[in-house]
Amino acid sequence: MIKKITISVIFAFTLTLLVSVVAFAAQNPPPITYQRVYGEVVAVHENSFAVQSMKDGGEVAVYVDQKTKFYASKNEGDVSFNDVQLGEKVVVQWQVNDFG
Repeated sequence: MIKKITISVIFAFTLTLLVSVVAFAAQNPPPITYQRVYGEVVAVHENSFAVQSMKDGGEVAVYVDQKTKFYASKNEGDVSFNDVQLGEKVVVQWQVNDFG
């Protein structure tokens, strides 16, 4: 009889602990992280462009969709993907996700 009560108490404690951990994790999502590259546009394609990093010389592929935002210096006005040209110096920033 005591063994059954002990097992029940251990099971209830473990279940409570598990539920608490899951609830805590749901309330505290991981922080959003960003990566950035500064470099020169070395290729422009239909829905992407490539930037060669000024820092390490590596090449970064930048894929563009409807949610992609483009910004220019104050005097250049509105810009879009159509304005990206070979040889331009750009800064690209993206949110890191499960896909990198």
